[in-house]
Amino acid sequence: MTRHEAARFAGVTFNTILLWIRAGRLRPIAEPGRGRRVIRLSELESVVNGSETAKHRTMHIWAVPKSVRGAPPSPA
Repeated sequence: MTRHEAARFAGVTFNTILLWIRAGRLRPIAEPGRGRRVIRLSELESVVNGSETAKHRTMHIWAVPKSVRGAPPSPA
C-alpha cells in the first residue's frame, strides 16, 4: 500500500507515516516492476499495534501496586 493509504488505514497523518519511516519503524520496499515504494500491511499492523501497547504501558507508569499501598514505610 502507498504511504497515503497506510496513513488512512492506521488513522494517522501522512507525516506520521514519514516519521515512522525515518525512525526505522516502517521499511517501504520497491514494488516489483513499478519501482514505487510501498509499505507491507503486516508491517504497518505491527507498528500500529505496538504503539497502542506502548501507549497502554505508559498510562500506568505512576500507578502504585496494591501490595505497596497499605505497607508501612521502610526504615531508611
